[in-house]
Amino acid sequence: MRAPTALPVSARRFPRPLVLVAAGLMAVVASYGALALRPEPVTAPPRAAVEPPGSTGAIAARGVDLERLGAAIATWSANLDRDPADFISAVNLTTLYMERGHVTGSVDDLDAALRSVDRALETDATLMAARIQRAQVLLASHDFPGAESAALAILADEPGLPAALATLGDARLELGDIAGARSAYSEIGQDGTAPMLARRARLASLTGSLAEARRLAADAIALAELDPDSDLAFYHLLAGALAFQAGDLDHSLAASRDAFAAEPGSPGALVGIARAQAALGDLDGAIASYERAIAIHPDPATLAALGDLLALEGRVDEAEARYAEVRAIAADPRQARLWGRAIALFLADHGAGEDAVTLAEAELATRTDVHGWDAYGWALHAAGRQAEADEAMARARALGTEDALLDYHAGIIAAAIGRTDEARQLLQQALDRNPAFDPRLAGRAHAALAELDAAP
Repeated sequence: MRAPTALPVSARRFPRPLVLVAAGLMAVVASYGALALRPEPVTAPPRAAVEPPGSTGAIAARGVDLERLGAAIATWSANLDRDPADFISAVNLTTLYMERGHVTGSVDDLDAALRSVDRALETDATLMAARIQRAQVLLASHDFPGAESAALAILADEPGLPAALATLGDARLELGDIAGARSAYSEIGQDGTAPMLARRARLASLTGSLAEARRLAADAIALAELDPDSDLAFYHLLAGALAFQAGDLDHSLAASRDAFAAEPGSPGALVGIARAQAALGDLDGAIASYERAIAIHPDPATLAALGDLLALEGRVDEAEARYAEVRAIAADPRQARLWGRAIALFLADHGAGEDAVTLAEAELATRTDVHGWDAYGWALHAAGRQAEADEAMARARALGTEDALLDYHAGIIAAAIGRTDEARQLLQQALDRNPAFDPRLAGRAHAALAELDAAP
């Protein structure tokens, strides 16, 4: 993997929402070097070169070396211990903790990143590199209102700064403020660059223009391939996730494998591969890919997906072991703040509707986007609160998002309320979009349709 001769504070790294696409785009934000290297001076970010949201950064082409990353953290920590006013070490540590935390899903690393950047700002509260980093840490920690506020404060001091506008747009997107995200992105410009095409693809995928989203993602890949420093793995992951959303399973698998080739060992690429393999009927291959992913990044969505496949294969004890890991994460409030909606969906699907409602409500307090309303609606359904579930699902589908899971949830809720014609249409639409959108739920969709057709 790339091992630069120094560990710069990257002025070009920009924020990454952790849930950019459904598969999860595992990301890191800057390169790191060997032990005992002298850092370059901290500089303010330039007014150009916006990185993609979810970027895997400079190490993408050679994979992730967690051992070297840990050694670099130890070196810069020692520097900071020797000189608590060494803001250069503090800023570099922030970048490194963000890298490792995003690869492994460690809340401890995100908390450490926040402490490190705060130490830098204690030394110099005007340091723009650290101020931008702090906004990025808040975004990665799913404090989206905090990230939005931090970005606005930066823009008040330096209007038009691309890094702050990118953070602002990404935070607003997670908050469900589509107009606000568009406005922030439009101020950046750079519409012909791969990072901005990726952001436009994300917006299109949420607002009922999935075909346009896929075209934009393909254009982003074409541009990224011309730039040897681009994060090619990120763009392939985006294309793979959008292909899966559209039911183009072969393309989804190929794109995820391209991402893995660009970033060997990427948990996000492994998850994309596994999901496509499962949808194509290769359950054994999918289980193996999921197992490799959770060995690096044991997030609850992946653990739950793995458990479901194991259950389908009749490996009940192994499935329950994975489910137990999800419940353990759910019991930790620090973890739940990152994975609230994934945990809520798991709990709703596994007999804990009221707990799912509590978690989904907490998530909606700060993150009112399409998938937040979907998780809340599904949790309410599991808790038997069908009228409220119907209202929440209407809000989830208000943007016209083309997603089989949303169709399935809305269809099951419509059936529970007694709107059978609508339920049939929605369930069939889910299967038409992607016949294998979920190995377990697709089977339930077929069963629900059969029950509706058999009803008098």
